[in-house]
Amino acid sequence: MSQRRPKRLYLVGGASGSGKSTTAKLLARELEAGWLQVDTIWVAFQEALLTDEAATHLLRVDARIFHSDDTVEELLEHQIAAGRFIGSRLGRVFWTELQKHDTVVADGAWLLPELAASLKVEGAEVRAAFLHESDEAAVRSTLDGRRIVKTPTPWHPRVAAVNWAYGNWLASEADKFGLPVVAAQPRETLVERLRHALEG
Repeated sequence: MSQRRPKRLYLVGGASGSGKSTTAKLLARELEAGWLQVDTIWVAFQEALLTDEAATHLLRVDARIFHSDDTVEELLEHQIAAGRFIGSRLGRVFWTELQKHDTVVADGAWLLPELAASLKVEGAEVRAAFLHESDEAAVRSTLDGRRIVKTPTPWHPRVAAVNWAYGNWLASEADKFGLPVVAAQPRETLVERLRHALEG
């Protein structure tokens, strides 16, 4: 009798603008797997924790970028802290998704290398890779394309600068934990290269 292989959880991290959600969705379709966007969980946390002043302040990273005078370095530290808060609560979410699918591809800017390297989900093999866009102008261009307000505001460059710094930090941390870092360019081969990094 053949032994059933373990379920698989593939974590795809990277900063906004690295192509992680588009690529993770395409990979999930290719693998006939479930797809989970961790960034939507961040939104749910914000709504659920409105009565917890400290947690709300921590999770409102976007508001802090828009309305504070913090430096990019201070905003980066705040984003990392929020990522740790969210990451520490994801194990049960992943386990629940794996009850519905043999394979789940989960992506999000909130997936930190330290979580990916240590995460254990009962009955599942966990693998992770981080997408990295090293070109700051490319990050800015991608984020500009998503703007609801087409006229740039003073905080648009801050959003791009924080995301670029965060992407560099994620890539450095992934290296430290021995996790694969996949270059975001060229986009035409990104799904294939990501799959190789996760399954290779």
